[in-house]
Amino acid sequence: MNTLVSKLANDRLLAWQIGRLGIDNNIKNFTIGEQVVVMTSIDGYILSNEPKPGMIGNIDNIMHRYVDRPAEHYELWVNCNGKRARFELHSVIKYNQVKQYIEDIQP
Repeated sequence: MNTLVSKLANDRLLAWQIGRLGIDNNIKNFTIGEQVVVMTSIDGYILSNEPKPGMIGNIDNIMHRYVDRPAEHYELWVNCNGKRARFELHSVIKYNQVKQYIEDIQP
């Protein structure tokens, strides 16, 4: 798992497959302090030191935005080795889920 960042950078298919794991995420399954793997941050084009896809971090804040409005959604703040950014719910995958997926596809 410590080379996941470089694996995802070099293998676009693997990055896509792991990114698809987050499609069915439910906010009820995430807690503050939980270890996760991040994909693409919301502010990636703004932050120069954003976490890279595949970095492992901990959720340190969960924001419920625009409650009772058409754009209602959740944003998760994740800290990856001092690099903190916000992610949409589908861009955060539980660490154990990614680990199990990689173990299952390796020959």
